Amino acid sequence: LIQRGSVNLQRIHTWLAYLLWPDQDEDDAVLTARLQQLMQQDQETGVTLGSTTGTSNNMASNEMRIFRIKGILSVQHPCDDSSMPLDDEELDNTNGNHMDSNGLDDRRYIVQGVNDLWEIHP
Repeated sequence: LIQRGSVNLQRIHTWLAYLLWPDQDEDDAVLTARLQQLMQQDQETGVTLGSTTGTSNNMASNEMRIFRIKGILSVQHPCDDSSMPLDDEELDNTNGNHMDSNGLDDRRYIVQGVNDLWEIHP
């Protein structure tokens, strides 16, 4: 997938969190009940939770699972103060030495992820 243009780094982090952690705002009791239900189904069917063989619950419900993410991003930082950098490392990287007057970073950022973990670095 190739697309021309630049992205807002904070929005990419938000989108990845939404995509990779779909149940992040659920109550712990709801998630625990789902896990217990899956474990019970696994015992009944003989398929291990998280197994990639056989007909797992994710495959049966047509739920998409993402195993690996890799990409190169062009980043445009906000020019106003409404969006603060995410961490000290990003703050060091956005000190203005690599940005033009429109906030376009002259570096390319690498995004990589496995399962539900990801990182984005210049």
